[in-house]
Amino acid sequence: MSCDVNRPVFRSVIQARMELDDQYEVDAGVKPGLTADAEAVNNLYKTELIRRQGPWCTVERVELATLERVWWWNNSRLHGELDMRTPVEVEQTYYTELDSASPAPAGQGSR
Repeated sequence: MSCDVNRPVFRSVIQARMELDDQYEVDAGVKPGLTADAEAVNNLYKTELIRRQGPWCTVERVELATLERVWWWNNSRLHGELDMRTPVEVEQTYYTELDSASPAPAGQGSR
């Protein structure tokens, strides 16, 4: 299916929002309340998903692609700061180690 980038849903919802975000970043310097890490993730999202994989014909397609990206980010992405493991692996290891390190409450030990 081809996509007409001049369709109102594309122009008004997606492209115009990105233009406003870019202009706001120039005018304000940094968005209030966002850390540098959150800003970096947002910029990666806009660059790697929205701009590279567009044009987007409908808001629903953007939403689906965003959900797929979030799943990938949390479950499949290898992260250098996590010894090339996924965030899910690190979280599972953390809770496994936490459970094995905590002693049983008084009166709850094995019988």
